[in-house]
Amino acid sequence: MKRTLSTRIGAALCTALTSGAILLHGGAAQAYTGPVSPARNPHAPTVVQAVSLAGDSPAQMWYFPKNPATVVAEVYQWLRHATPAAIHMPSQHGIFLEDYMGPAQLSFTDQSGRVITVYPAFYLAESTHRVAAHYFPNVVACQTGKRITYLTSPALYRYLHLDALWEAQFAMEADTPAQERAIHAVFSSPLRKDFRGFPTRPAVAARNVRQKNGAVIRATCTTQAVAQGKDMTVILRETWNNGNAEHTWRMVVSPAGAILSHVSSGMNL
Repeated sequence: MKRTLSTRIGAALCTALTSGAILLHGGAAQAYTGPVSPARNPHAPTVVQAVSLAGDSPAQMWYFPKNPATVVAEVYQWLRHATPAAIHMPSQHGIFLEDYMGPAQLSFTDQSGRVITVYPAFYLAESTHRVAAHYFPNVVACQTGKRITYLTSPALYRYLHLDALWEAQFAMEADTPAQERAIHAVFSSPLRKDFRGFPTRPAVAARNVRQKNGAVIRATCTTQAVAQGKDMTVILRETWNNGNAEHTWRMVVSPAGAILSHVSSGMNL
């Protein structure tokens, strides 16, 4: 049977994420010299269900492809010709920003809800009390959870690094009645106490969060609603330390507004 484009890009991403991997342990990057075996990567993606892009503005607005098949086909071809890249990622410990500073990030959601994000490889460095983003030319990062693989792909790097290229194929997200109903159901439920400061529509915002040690930091909050069959999955994601730490909540909401399930993952502040 002929494989669909979504299946093919899932396979390509799976290959990218299981060769020459960089594993993150407690925020510190350590090189992993061998391939990741199926046992180490038991939930490899097979079919991409949704494509989205977070822009490179400080607020990281959400965009969706005008023609998903075209984007999938191009990225699939670029990944097919990508090769593993060996880079040295400097430590970014102690760098905290209120707003995002980095490149556009292209995300693929597979059939299990797992998200794979692709973006130009970069790091933040502070000099004379100013923080700046520094890039590894022609190298892209493929990230799923805390696992990051670095690949050399000049075309994909250029596509995500130059706004004019991806902006030609993406449009800002527009709310739909189904999204609004699902998000309203979440923010009307007892769960809402955990989500103060989150936007109540598909958008990006920021809020102050007090850590267990009493320190207050600035966290970026994103709200998404993604259709999965007749139900809607509301995804609330909180990131800090410029996206290096994250906490995600996922709630499946029925068309009638009932919350069918809810799970959370990631780090707690």
